[in-house]
Amino acid sequence: MDEFISLYEQAEDYDSAENVNSLLCDQLPRSSEFYSEAHLIAKGGMKSISRVFCNSTHRYIARATLNDPSKIELRDAFIREARLTALLDHPNIIKIYQIALSSKDEPFFTMELKTGANLGEFLQEVHKKSDLLDIFIKICDAISYAHSRKVLHLDLKPDNIQVGSYGEVIVCDWGLGKILANQDDITHFQVDADMLNHCTLYGEAKGTPAYMAPEQLEGKEKNEASDIYALGALLFTILAPKRLENKTLEKRLEQSRLGVPNDLDNYLIPTSLQAVVRKAMALDQEDRYPSVEALKSDISRYLNTYPTEAQEAGFLTQISFLWQRNRRLCVIISTAVSMIILSLLISMQAIKKSERETLLALEKSEQYAADLKKTLEQNKNLEKSISSLPQKIVDRIFADNQQHRDYQLLMTPKVSLERSNQYLHAAYETNPDDIYIIRALAANYFIAMDYKGFAEFYLRHEKDLIFYAPYYDKHLKQGDLKNRKKNFPEFKVMAQFASSLPVFMELMIAYHADEFNNHDEFSELITELIFHYYPNSAEIEITRTQERLVLWGPKLQKLSSPTTKLCLLRYLDFKDLFIADNAIVDAHEFAGLNLRRLDLQHTGIRDLAPLLKLPSLNHVTIFDGQIPEKQLQQFSRDFSKDLLKIYDGIKADFSGGLKVNYDHANYTSGGFLAGFYMNVKAQVVFSLKANKAGEEKISLRYSAGFGDAVIIMECNGVAQEMTLPSTKTWQRWQTVELPVNLLKGENTLSFRMKFKTKNCFNLDYLSRKITTE
Repeated sequence: MDEFISLYEQAEDYDSAENVNSLLCDQLPRSSEFYSEAHLIAKGGMKSISRVFCNSTHRYIARATLNDPSKIELRDAFIREARLTALLDHPNIIKIYQIALSSKDEPFFTMELKTGANLGEFLQEVHKKSDLLDIFIKICDAISYAHSRKVLHLDLKPDNIQVGSYGEVIVCDWGLGKILANQDDITHFQVDADMLNHCTLYGEAKGTPAYMAPEQLEGKEKNEASDIYALGALLFTILAPKRLENKTLEKRLEQSRLGVPNDLDNYLIPTSLQAVVRKAMALDQEDRYPSVEALKSDISRYLNTYPTEAQEAGFLTQISFLWQRNRRLCVIISTAVSMIILSLLISMQAIKKSERETLLALEKSEQYAADLKKTLEQNKNLEKSISSLPQKIVDRIFADNQQHRDYQLLMTPKVSLERSNQYLHAAYETNPDDIYIIRALAANYFIAMDYKGFAEFYLRHEKDLIFYAPYYDKHLKQGDLKNRKKNFPEFKVMAQFASSLPVFMELMIAYHADEFNNHDEFSELITELIFHYYPNSAEIEITRTQERLVLWGPKLQKLSSPTTKLCLLRYLDFKDLFIADNAIVDAHEFAGLNLRRLDLQHTGIRDLAPLLKLPSLNHVTIFDGQIPEKQLQQFSRDFSKDLLKIYDGIKADFSGGLKVNYDHANYTSGGFLAGFYMNVKAQVVFSLKANKAGEEKISLRYSAGFGDAVIIMECNGVAQEMTLPSTKTWQRWQTVELPVNLLKGENTLSFRMKFKTKNCFNLDYLSRKITTE
């Protein structure tokens, strides 16, 4: 079994039943396909799996057959397993190619051939915890998808998870699965769900001890929570591979009845993940995670160094995770604070000695400051006025100015830089050797792009301004500085030179944003600034089209300036912001933006309250299920503008047509890009829940590059024809509003082409406005 490990549970021999008809088998067609080079790779009590060569597709695949085809009573269970698996089209679920009868009228099915080991074997070796949790997330993706199709697995365990040689994770053995479908849902599955759920199901009572939920063990009603319990048990095994070692069947059954043990600390599992395991394996279904997505989200939070929701972390725990996320910065800050405290202790004696002199000097300086205020109001020549005052007053003014200098320059750069220059020049006149005054003045010349002034000042204090030597030698040493004009290429060079001190780079950008904002490369400087503030952001892309800005960065978590706490994107001129793939979880990162529209469906944001501080914002888009219902209702009441929820398709059938894979370069919003090229059979189905019956407007985001596309929209079985105007190119997206009559409760909408023509369309998502009713 070097090339393939059994994809399904090798069940024990099944008891035979008398007078059993094979209803599902009677529906199967006879296959004309020819398979050769059969090689047995796994065998169980009911079926065998062989590697075979498919002559029509010219590839090796896996074929499952009954061990004893003469046992008619086993056929429905065999076919049921294949059909149930075939319902699920997901990268992490085994794919079924064909279900048919052989030339001998014996049922078989074929599936993809995978190499690697099952999860149980994989866990025998030592792996990084992050790699194991990544595998678990892929398992959650598969089960979450299955639940969206109303299918339960009910037999999750390491032996039924295939881990491939290249990182593939495949969930197998859906033999105990169940469809949670009512009569109205059956047509969505294109299969008789009632027959699948109630045909003879051999081995159903067996399950797997220590992974079965209590209600499953007791024969009670099973639902999504039963799979969530099994996922919790699976996570427990991933974190503690030896937890069931040498455990008898009775002990394993006891664990299914009693849930997670109390001694999790003995397994060396982190506290955050212990809380996740306990919540997922809660005995009461209501105490478990409400969905697989919620469980997966908690694991993602842990991987991103955030406490899990299940942990209900206190203040000290939050601080601990903050330290882990920013370990390097925290060490630097701690070291700096320690040095400051040490310096203060050393200086204490000197401070006490001069305390009396200082008090006397302050009393005098207060009087001088009052005189200064009066002088400034009366004398427009500020520099001359200040330079004529006693040095102690100038020193005090300079200290006050420096305290908030960076903040003021970033908030009101033009006015604050002029005022700063006046103070600095006055202080320089009284104390020309002060290193802090010299560096501050040099920075002001540099920020203002005053080439001549900077060069003269640099040559005067070359030893104190060694930081600027590379720039001066390369760009200012030669050439006519008197007639040199400011331009974007020079500004870009200077901003990038300042990037070693991110706040210095931001000061450059803030001062010249009005002049260079509309230059094509200005947004590149913003991406560099974000990266220099937050190096862990890695790759970032910003695309501007008219008043719309698209931001993409898979590892991007922060957008705000550490100095002003305002969003760094505020230096760009735009009204609509679309956040593509990223790791942003806090809406405070958009503080200070003058936004009209904000698309948040690709973020991890779960709290919209900070957006209420953006007065110009009138349109917010989120993904279905992104915001907790209680918080969503509160925000909807306070936010009187447009709040839209995006829905992904629950089913997409492109048989005989073209499907374009999702690519971040397209910046699609719903997570998939569906193509209908030359295909009248292709369709995408959406499910909407309405609180009341009546007409409602939905929005459809699409592109139609070849021309106007004629489509058929079907709502709850009622079809209507409509035309989607051409968007001219496939890169351009357009939104159209469509009125639909919804029923109270679940509603089904589908879209397809009317004619087989090149005038087709790409479909991105469907959205609707959220109301507080």
